[in-house]
Amino acid sequence: MDALLLRNLWTARRPDPERQPADVIWTIDQTGFRSLLTEEELRDLAVICPPRPLRKGEAVYRVGDPADHFFLLLGGQVKLSLPLPKGQRILRVAVPDDIFGESFLTDARQRHTEATCLSEPAMVCPVSREQWLEVARRRPRILTVFSSLLASRLADLERRLAEDHRPLEQRLARSLLGLTYRLGRDLGDGSSALELDLTQEELGALIGAARVSTTELLSRWRQRGILSGTRGRYRVDVSALRQVARSDSD
Repeated sequence: MDALLLRNLWTARRPDPERQPADVIWTIDQTGFRSLLTEEELRDLAVICPPRPLRKGEAVYRVGDPADHFFLLLGGQVKLSLPLPKGQRILRVAVPDDIFGESFLTDARQRHTEATCLSEPAMVCPVSREQWLEVARRRPRILTVFSSLLASRLADLERRLAEDHRPLEQRLARSLLGLTYRLGRDLGDGSSALELDLTQEELGALIGAARVSTTELLSRWRQRGILSGTRGRYRVDVSALRQVARSDSD
């Protein structure tokens, strides 16, 4: 890979999590892994972590695969899901600067979830347990950053579980708001363009809802002007969707 491209991939920074809107914090966990590291720490990681390109639909790992790496997502979107007897439950959507697959730090020998590339091109950096421990020995502060992100991930999971009692429309609005904040492009008129490669069935799986219910909600939002566009390409009225997310009515 071209050295300049490699450097650009590794030094690209996501928005500072401290600057995110207060009422969007609960919608999805924020990582910003690289933005929390020093240039020296980034260089050490880049040495052991050559980017790996992914195609849309390609599996990063499947259930039963060895749990011996974690991954840093440099570009694109990756779906993290739990296969079920009927369908799947999407745990979250990893976006650039996310880490995932961190079960490599536990005693688990095999994966219990799946990671699938949603977009093309996408770029991940796999880091083995041995490589990670070596970097941590040289740069011990990186362990504090990593631990902080894992704690944030756990807190987000607890919030999502606590919100399962909320009306379906509110849960979907909150999930879309978080994804819009992380992936959306501000259009300057109070709306954002959102490229999200999830089907309506997968959007439902993200919040534990059936496809038909999700489709009905999206149709209702289109009629109200909250959302326009179709699968993968949306225009979101952020303020209106925020009102839905705050509402206690279904």
